[in-house]
Amino acid sequence: MRKRFPCGHVGKGQYCHFCDDRRKAREKEWLARKAEKDAVAQAIDVGLDMSGIPEQVAMKAAGIVRSIKSGTSYTEFRGKRLVEWDRNMIAVPVGWSHRLLCRDEGGRVVPVEVMSHEEYNGRISCARR
Repeated sequence: MRKRFPCGHVGKGQYCHFCDDRRKAREKEWLARKAEKDAVAQAIDVGLDMSGIPEQVAMKAAGIVRSIKSGTSYTEFRGKRLVEWDRNMIAVPVGWSHRLLCRDEGGRVVPVEVMSHEEYNGRISCARR
């Protein structure tokens, strides 16, 4: 004998299998998204404040920071010293619209901040005046 479930579907079982399958699919999707967000948060955790930075840029910057900390030269990432502003400061491009600022502390490169290219240009032009 067929019966009507509270969801409005009709069937012969103890519960609505259609709604149960959809619920399980939503839970699986939610868990996958949560795992992805946790992986992104872990990938970004390099000791720099990256609030306000897009996720993809933050992940790329985190990869560059890890590489620099492990000994890779900043020149591998097209980084340049800011000769006219402060020779100890190094700017490394992170995509088209962001920069990673690093400080040279006695031959050791220490990442300082990730900022938008617009903010970077503002700081450089103010320092030149």
